[in-house]
Amino acid sequence: MKCFVINLDRSPERYRWFLESTAKLNLDIIRVVAVDGSTLPAGEIARLQNLRSGFFDVAKGEIGCFLSHRNVWQLVSDGDDEWGFVAEDDIHFSGGCGKFLENDSWLPTDADLVKAETTLKVVEISYIKKLRVFGRGVGCLKSHHGGSGGYFLSKKTARRLLKMTELMCDPVDQVLFNPELGVSKRLNIYQIDPALCIQDSMIEGSSHFQGLESLLDEEREEQLHSKVRMRGFAKIWREIVRLFRKARNFNRMYIFNLCVRKIVYCPLQDQQDIESSNDREQHYGR
Repeated sequence: MKCFVINLDRSPERYRWFLESTAKLNLDIIRVVAVDGSTLPAGEIARLQNLRSGFFDVAKGEIGCFLSHRNVWQLVSDGDDEWGFVAEDDIHFSGGCGKFLENDSWLPTDADLVKAETTLKVVEISYIKKLRVFGRGVGCLKSHHGGSGGYFLSKKTARRLLKMTELMCDPVDQVLFNPELGVSKRLNIYQIDPALCIQDSMIEGSSHFQGLESLLDEEREEQLHSKVRMRGFAKIWREIVRLFRKARNFNRMYIFNLCVRKIVYCPLQDQQDIESSNDREQHYGR
């Protein structure tokens, strides 16, 4: 199975780290040049921002990330394989995950997308269709679970996502995994539990990468402090829509499905899966 790794041209050290940290997994890695939102023309930025849902602020970095994932979806759609693995270049893989990335024979037959990542938040997983694969559970994801660091994507679903997002531009993890935006409710999404990977910023005590993720964090912080609040009818309508979707999701999650609320962990081994602080500082020359 091909592993499509999204990486900015101005962050070659991150790609080197990814190759080194996954060397033992023998991945079939395809580097995908990330779209650098800071280099997009102002007119294109404005056009894409006009496509946002209104639930989230979308700055240049978020736009670049969204377009980068769409480029990977296009590659999966045009490729020969039925499934591909989409990865951002700052993810840590857990021990024992190599078998999941060898081929697609283990994937649920009705799955559109399988989330391999965790953000260490409480999520709802249905156990009606839970499977056991290589010692881990694979259950239907029935709630919002952010993060787009690592997920398995089918060729058929890649084509669908490209069509569904032609007139969208929101943070890509919200597009994929937030029911309020509508896309995830039209897909059969599974969650691997325990997770196979986790982004560097989610690991307590880990020194963060420089580049894409840090830029997104900075942008989100700026947007949080400079956000212009909705007023009048626009604010009222957004709240009505939010409450309606929340009620509908409640019925779907708790009446028609047996769901369990839990935090999905990623069993990383400090010595094997995460470089020590000294090693990383030496690696990056800090």
